[in-house]
Amino acid sequence: MANRILVVDDEKNIRTMVTMILQGEDFAVDLADSVPAAEQLLSDFVPDAILLDVRLPQISGLEALKSWLTQYPTVPIVLMSGEASIAEALEGLKLGAFDFLEKPFRSEKLCATLRRAIRDANLRSKIAEQKPESIVGNSAALKEILAQISRIAPTQSRVLVLGESGTGKDLVARAIHDMSSRADKLVSQEASI
Repeated sequence: MANRILVVDDEKNIRTMVTMILQGEDFAVDLADSVPAAEQLLSDFVPDAILLDVRLPQISGLEALKSWLTQYPTVPIVLMSGEASIAEALEGLKLGAFDFLEKPFRSEKLCATLRRAIRDANLRSKIAEQKPESIVGNSAALKEILAQISRIAPTQSRVLVLGESGTGKDLVARAIHDMSSRADKLVSQEASI
């Protein structure tokens, strides 16, 4: 099933170009020329990712980002702009945007960024679905650890988890294993510590 992307941009040429690129890479595409139009679409479905222009009429992309991160916390949002300042791009990333693309962007970069965003969201979802012994918390440090787990788990790299006694090294090792391609293989408790 194709991943569904909501593209929000007020420039028709950009919407057309992005649609051609994404459909050529087997993404399903929904289009909106403003935040209100996007919100109407979002009332009917939740996309796999949102590609959002920073500078939009009526409501800015950054304002929409703040709202949508709360309403749709599992949907990655990639910001884009040809006019945004570095400060605006950094603000968007600090608020929680997955990434920022500067227009004009290469089609390969656009598709790779969206695939990474969707993969990351799927891995975060897997982490959230873990059993009661899963990792729980909301701190910035823990969010960074969870992000590292989601980046490391799909690789074939060996991982050494270090930390003081009682810090949850076994939970981190278990999360990495459970999200890896080896998740269906048996692991001894000693190997995960």
